[in-house]
Amino acid sequence: MENKKLNLAICGIGRFASRRIIPALDKCKNIELSAIVSRSSKQGAPYSSIHRYHNLNDLIAEKTADAVYIASPNIFHAEQAISCLKSGLHVLCEKPMATNYKDCQSMLSIAKKKNLNLGVGHMLRFSPALKLARMWLNEGSLGELLKFSLIFHYKLPERNRSWVNDKRLSGGGVLLDAGTHCIDVIRFFLGNNIITSSAKIDKNHFHGGIESEAILKFKCDNVHGSIDLNSRSEYKTFLEISGSEGIISIESFAATWESVTVTLYNHNKSRVLKEAVVDVSEIYVSQLNEFVNNVKNTAINTLDYSAAENVKIIEEFYSLAIIQ
Repeated sequence: MENKKLNLAICGIGRFASRRIIPALDKCKNIELSAIVSRSSKQGAPYSSIHRYHNLNDLIAEKTADAVYIASPNIFHAEQAISCLKSGLHVLCEKPMATNYKDCQSMLSIAKKKNLNLGVGHMLRFSPALKLARMWLNEGSLGELLKFSLIFHYKLPERNRSWVNDKRLSGGGVLLDAGTHCIDVIRFFLGNNIITSSAKIDKNHFHGGIESEAILKFKCDNVHGSIDLNSRSEYKTFLEISGSEGIISIESFAATWESVTVTLYNHNKSRVLKEAVVDVSEIYVSQLNEFVNNVKNTAINTLDYSAAENVKIIEEFYSLAIIQ
């Protein structure tokens, strides 16, 4: 494995995999797209030169891959990951890791037993903008931490990911979708001690549908935090961390294209202390390269326990939900 490319199959060639993962694969020197699994014949033309399957079990039986990137609807993540792991394939699974914490634990247990890598696509961990902001934070630029706020708004046209609007396939709405990213970002900065406080969710959730709005409150040690989620609004993502001596702001913190501006203000935002424009266009490339390195390092198998904890926290927010 050390001197050869990792043969990676993608299970679920939808809009996300086509627009984000495959272009990133083209930039990775140590990975080769060896196969795709897709139930739709419409998604076969651009990939006519590689192995193509309509069923994941056929891919597993023919052993045409070393690892599988699972980019299928959320409800299939656990089942498909477990099938791959049981067959000796490393797995990189899109977020959320699964639609419930129990399934996450099953995935981790099997990966550990089989001595395989199990990663989850929380790509924002690889954002140079977030890494820079965390470095400023760790340098003590903000003084005593007081508040952490996130906004994640986006429009989700049904034609782009129609399954997302089907709770049977998605497992949840904006809280499980964008909220999982936000939880991972908070833990990236503040650590693991997140205490959920409250969750206000639109009435669709309570009628068995997919929620499109959520306002979440949490605490992490002495830091109070909020997350504002909306999947029916114009795109806007914003991160702000406030302290006694400064404030860090990132416009479009969740962007994975072009560049993002990271700004450090004084305590009342009347003066800019530092500012940097950071290229974030290689985030998916970095994520894939780390996965390959983990697979090639046979002495250590990486398991994403943190992604499982993210799902557990999302479940806690759902349990607190009231109508907003």
